[in-house]
Amino acid sequence: MKKNITHLLTLALGALGLATAPMAQAAYVPVTVTGYNADVVANGTGTSINSTTIGIDAGGYVFMAQDYNPTGTSYLPNSGLINSAATAGVTFQMASYAGNNSLRIPASGTGTGTGTGTLTFATPQSAGEVYLMATSGSGAATVDMTVTFSDGTTQVFSGQTVSDWYGGANYAVLGLGRVQRGVENRENSASDPRLYQIRLTIAAANFAKQIQSIAFSKTSTSGVLNVMGVTINSVCNGTPAAGTPTSTTASACVGNSFTLNTTGAAFGSGISYQWQSSPAGANTFTNLGTSQATSAYTVANQTAATDYRVVVTCAGSTLSSSSAVIAVAQSSFLNCYCTPTGGSCTSEWIRGVSFGALSNTSTCTTGGYVSYTSNTALTTTLAPGSTYPLTLDLHINATNSQAGVWIDYDHSGTFDASEYTLIGTGPATGFTSLDLSLTGSVAVPATALTGPTRMRVRSNNGGVVGNQACFNSYFGEVEDYLVTIAAATACSGTPTGGTATASAAAVCPATSFVLRASGYTTNATGLSYQWQSSPAGANTFTAISGATTVPYTVPSLTANTDYRLQITCAGSGASALSVPVSVTLSPFTQCYCTPTYVSGGNSDIIRTVTVGTLASNTGTLANAAPYYHDYSSQQPATLAIPSLPVSGTTNITLTFGSDVNQYSALWIDFNHNGIFDATEYFTLGTNAGTNGTAVIPVAVPAAALLGQTKLRVRGGDDLVPLATQACGASQSDYGEAEDYLVNLVVATASRSGQANVALSAFPNPATAALTVQVGIVGPQAQVALTDLTGKVLQTALVANQSAHFNMSGLAAGIYLVRYQDANNTQTIKVSKQ
Repeated sequence: MKKNITHLLTLALGALGLATAPMAQAAYVPVTVTGYNADVVANGTGTSINSTTIGIDAGGYVFMAQDYNPTGTSYLPNSGLINSAATAGVTFQMASYAGNNSLRIPASGTGTGTGTGTLTFATPQSAGEVYLMATSGSGAATVDMTVTFSDGTTQVFSGQTVSDWYGGANYAVLGLGRVQRGVENRENSASDPRLYQIRLTIAAANFAKQIQSIAFSKTSTSGVLNVMGVTINSVCNGTPAAGTPTSTTASACVGNSFTLNTTGAAFGSGISYQWQSSPAGANTFTNLGTSQATSAYTVANQTAATDYRVVVTCAGSTLSSSSAVIAVAQSSFLNCYCTPTGGSCTSEWIRGVSFGALSNTSTCTTGGYVSYTSNTALTTTLAPGSTYPLTLDLHINATNSQAGVWIDYDHSGTFDASEYTLIGTGPATGFTSLDLSLTGSVAVPATALTGPTRMRVRSNNGGVVGNQACFNSYFGEVEDYLVTIAAATACSGTPTGGTATASAAAVCPATSFVLRASGYTTNATGLSYQWQSSPAGANTFTAISGATTVPYTVPSLTANTDYRLQITCAGSGASALSVPVSVTLSPFTQCYCTPTYVSGGNSDIIRTVTVGTLASNTGTLANAAPYYHDYSSQQPATLAIPSLPVSGTTNITLTFGSDVNQYSALWIDFNHNGIFDATEYFTLGTNAGTNGTAVIPVAVPAAALLGQTKLRVRGGDDLVPLATQACGASQSDYGEAEDYLVNLVVATASRSGQANVALSAFPNPATAALTVQVGIVGPQAQVALTDLTGKVLQTALVANQSAHFNMSGLAAGIYLVRYQDANNTQTIKVSKQ
């Protein structure tokens, strides 16, 4: 039969010693108490029913000690010492497992015991906090707790909740395991059952009093309360240590919070902290808010360099001490901006930025963010109340991409929603990859602060940029620049010309590009701008009509051209010229788009193409993705380049695969602009059928340019390709596209009865090498290059139906190519750019 034993623990560290020695801070001390009325821990080698008196809950389950469950994983330590997981430093010492170790209070009128119980301190002690280790079986319990002091006064803690021993929060220890009395079926768990920590905070008026006992009155009908340990946090006395102050930042930004704290300071019951501040170096400290029980203090916003210190007070002794001073500097707003992270510009990036005198081109940046703020050449000056065009060149690969800009007008070190301007949104239709320019206007508010500030530009792949200047994890790129806002003044003297730039070094015909400049004079009244152009290398610049803005978009290019910017000051009448930039015309034969189909199929192929000397090209019978073949690279080596007479009609014959639907169309680039225009479209508009043939008559217009150009043929299943569908995805799901070179020629006979020798030249216009092709070569054939007066400049023999000239040393202009053999003479015009 078990006996109730009062265990006086010697681990109390000597309460009398704590009461007489001055201390820098309070301490957590386990307390020896009497009043436990139940043994709820199975221990030793016997059965659980022999080593316990009752269960934790109404089901007869009890905790297991380590020596009762030595091969298990869940148990209470044999020592009974528990390090609380809820509060660092708090420990509980349980009563011996050989006797009663719980104040067990079931629901009133049920089981053994009553609805109340009391734990009495073996040695009354003063405290600032009381920590209880308790749990409840068969549901949570609600308890009123009353602390009684030696002078008879009390402090009541009503409605304290003790969680059920499975699954509750604020636990001191978990994963204890359990066993049902007499059954011996041991349950091991890593998370349950649990003992919880409950804190009772003693009022400051009671710090000097000694606690004699704690009474418990369970008010809930559910739950079986078990209190199994008591620890106190003793009250401070003497002079508390103020410690060493710390700050989470050495230099603060306006609008950014930071935290003050102290290391080595007193802590615990009766300790309070009062943080103070003073203007840097002034030593005039005033309180920050009110004193608090914790040492950490958050400064919401510092606007100037400030000194801080903390005053630590012990309520038990009413003594205080002040810490040393910690100084927090004030950061320049230019160093306070957030850094976007998690970006990726593998699919979208900013290719160029043009804004006033700022002009920058770049490639994809690892991480999707780059700051150019230290590059003094990449800047511009803006005037309050003025509006400026801003162009962003982007590479995008998703629909509805957006790009925008922020400028920190109020010097707050943050990019506010009111400081954002949307520059543009990319196409809404699908595409694989696209380079594009977005241009918008940035209005600098009249209230903008003057001086240097930061500008941020951002692109977002397929998403809204909005107010996400600091948004992390994105697809796109972010670039930062330093700009200056200054009031505009009237220009004087000679302006600075800077350097002209172009959005592309080489462009295709009929393709626009953007002229910009950097390092030129801006932000002054009375300035005007005029773009000029000259044939490449000729240095004969003339003004471009209407080209008076920076940036300026050139709609198209017809020859290699140099460009420069002229800046004029109205007040002085002086002008300056930028360093010129050259833009080269790409050969139009390299400028065509790539057609695509949704799907392919070997039954939806173009089997043969026959036109003039190009007879029945069989191509490939395996139609593989992307269902497009460019045979121009095989001409004239293995495939002939057929000649089509200008102002004449030539039949082009196509044969197809075995699908029942075979529609077709073709385009010829008559104007050499690298684009298949709708006016260059031909089709029968009817279904050729299974293994069918389509003969499409092509009437070459008289205005067609002579020389080699591209022919595109498209076959489609189900639908006739429209005139605008030479490029991109076809209206048909299945089909094939093929490209070839053809030669547009005009025969001019010098004598009656002469034959048309099908003379042509390419590229036309030419920059250096000129190739002349002769369709019909007679005996003693020779080709000459002459000027318009007939003066022979170069001659060449015809070999393999072609002759070659080098025009690199000739001036730009019109020349003649004259073919002559024993029977025929023919002349065509060519141009040099």
